[in-house]
Amino acid sequence: MPGKGRAALAYMPEPVKARAREIADWLLRQPGFAKSANRYAELARELASHYSRKPQTLDQAAEKAYTDLRNRVAQSVVRAAAALNRAGREDRAAQEPISRSLWRAAWRGIERERLRAEAQAELASAREAARAEERAREERGR
Repeated sequence: MPGKGRAALAYMPEPVKARAREIADWLLRQPGFAKSANRYAELARELASHYSRKPQTLDQAAEKAYTDLRNRVAQSVVRAAAALNRAGREDRAAQEPISRSLWRAAWRGIERERLRAEAQAELASAREAARAEERAREERGR
């Protein structure tokens, strides 16, 4: 970790980004996190299905959703690492609350994105149903 500057994933050197993403991948494989991350990918696939039926496009949407989620969690990892650097490596009492806050921040980020994606998918489904109903009315009118 660089010693000074903003603790943002975008500004970190490539080895730090890679390590933060590796840790984020590990976090996203944990049981509770994995369930929400998989649901988020399913929702991204569902949203994309309103615009395209190609399996490749749907897979790309799910992959992009996972990458976005991983980068959001990696940002939390970078912030926690910066906080640990500030607290000092020998100060065990300061490290524990920081590590707990990382878990909470990662969980909140995943859940916030999952809930947002669920709302978007529900809205898209409602719009699609309204369009189908409108087309049916038009067909009956002809």
